[in-house]
Amino acid sequence: MSSDSIGQKTDVVVVGPGAIGCLFASMLGRGENSITILDRCPERAAYIERNGVTLEWGNETHLVPVSVLFHPHADTPQADVILVCVKSYDTEEAAKSILPFIGPHTLIASLQNGIGNIERITGVTGHDRTAAVLTSIGATLLGDGHVRYAGSGPTIITGGSCCKLPGECLAEVIQRSGISAGWHDNPKAAIWSKAVVNAAINPITAVSNVPNGEVVSRPELRDLMASAAQEAQAVAEANGIALLYDDAAEEAACVCRNTHTNISSMLQDIRSRRRTEIDAITGEILMAARSAGIPVPVNESLFEQVKALEGREDHSPTSNVQRPTSNV
Repeated sequence: MSSDSIGQKTDVVVVGPGAIGCLFASMLGRGENSITILDRCPERAAYIERNGVTLEWGNETHLVPVSVLFHPHADTPQADVILVCVKSYDTEEAAKSILPFIGPHTLIASLQNGIGNIERITGVTGHDRTAAVLTSIGATLLGDGHVRYAGSGPTIITGGSCCKLPGECLAEVIQRSGISAGWHDNPKAAIWSKAVVNAAINPITAVSNVPNGEVVSRPELRDLMASAAQEAQAVAEANGIALLYDDAAEEAACVCRNTHTNISSMLQDIRSRRRTEIDAITGEILMAARSAGIPVPVNESLFEQVKALEGREDHSPTSNVQRPTSNV
């Protein structure tokens, strides 16, 4: 879709009806865009097809009708854009599921946490028309197809190139839906910028069992977040990656303040007894740290604590977050 025609209807496929998938499906669906959700759970797919997506935004509630598919078929219409909103560890499976939707001008966009998702998608689809949509918006899933907007934050689109809907135009499509969005031409810098903030916030919320706002309101958690952010920023700089902000600790604190009521995706996973994305976030930073010879004791400790929670039968978070004794 050229910049001259972005006012026309955009056919969007959203892969995965989790918190962020439902938020973007409902926001984009309130405009003139055509929304199809791809869901691997047949019962949930049927429920959302019947009832639509419910979006809670402040004191308002919006019901947005959407189409839902459990399994695409051979005559599935090609999409203008595909938003991949699944957990990072499900990326390859999701990429296989979207193959019937991909046409010569389809843009695929990873709307996911973590590092390496674009590479996983292109490894399956075999082309380079893949962008990343990086958002700090808070979204809390309240039930099947029911999401609550839980705080503002920037949304950045980076990468992707095709003649019908380049990434720059996708930013404008998202902007028109009511989500503040912009374009950045350095995918690695943008992806790492979000991952560093995620690594500073999400593990702490998961092991402490608190919403984002408490990470900045409780001094011991705020200091821990600052240390995790500073470590991760040092790893990025050691690997030649210039982040989109100067101070990772302050950036993480700003995100917490803007999304103070939000339950992070990692804490939602722990509470729901699901696998977290700690490997794609902190795990990737730890590997880069080892490669660069950078000590990251705070991030290592948080990684191990989240892994321990994943291994607990009850998956209940603990309020006793442990801080390493070494200096950082």
